[in-house]
Amino acid sequence: MAKGFSYRFYHSKDWEQARELALQRDAYLCQHCLKAGIATPATMVHHIIELTPSNISDHQHSDRHYATL
Repeated sequence: MAKGFSYRFYHSKDWEQARELALQRDAYLCQHCLKAGIATPATMVHHIIELTPSNISDHQHSDRHYATL
């Protein structure tokens, strides 16, 4: 569940775009599964670096902060 400070981010176009970029970058495949040699469709995008009030603006325009799972 989104924390209070991140609610607006998770309901923004920035999040939709960053999420889609991460999925496209990873060919819509779960990266954790691929490391185990199994090709599985990704169903979610997870933060590599935890989202905090101090770094929330860093996450808005980049897919490098995310992993597909």
